Parts: sequence; structure tokens; C-alpha cells
Amino acid sequence: MEVDSFEKFRKQVKTARKGLFTQAEIAEKMGISQVAYSKLEKGEIKMSLDYALKLIEMLNLENPFLPIQNSEQPLDMVIAQNRLLKEYFEMELRHTEDRTQFLKKVLGKETGEDS
Repeated sequence: MEVDSFEKFRKQVKTARKGLFTQAEIAEKMGISQVAYSKLEKGEIKMSLDYALKLIEMLNLENPFLPIQNSEQPLDMVIAQNRLLKEYFEMELRHTEDRTQFLKKVLGKETGEDS
């Protein structure tokens, strides 16, 4: 999913959520804090595919992660593509977490703090 597509999805989530739930309500349904949900909605932290799929279901949004299936594309190919998308999102999330930990370690050393 391209950055522009993800930004569009994030905006759709926010618009749809405002008509149905508060941030606190949807965060509770997702099993995360309101602060974490707010950061997901603003794009301050990367959204996992699992969270994206939960939001799609709760807010009854079109699923941008599913390739359009036509008669020439077998279901097993659609499933394989979705697995690859999930792996991509999980990899991106891990890299973000790795960078965050690295920056915390570097910044902690610069300020004389222990990690």
C-alpha cells in the first residue's frame, strides 16, 4: 500500500469513527489505550494490519488491503497476496520499533542516562 493510499485510509478511519465512536470507545474495543489510538489515527505511529482490519470491520469500511478479485484471479492467490501484505506491515512495524529503541539508546547515552 502506497503512502498516499495509507494516508487516505487513515483519513477515512477518522471520518467514519467520528460519526460512530469516541476515540476512547474505539480504543477500548480494540484493546488499546485512547492515547495509542489517537497516535494511530494521526499517523504518529504505524498501524499494524491487525489493527487496520479491526477498524475496517468496526467502521464498516472498504478493505483497501484486499486486491480486487476477478474471475481470472483464484482465491488462493488473493489469500497469498494478503499474507504478503500482512508480513509487510509487520516488518514495517518491527523496523519502526527497532529505530525507536535505537534512538532511545543513542539519546539516553547523549544525556548520560542509562537505558
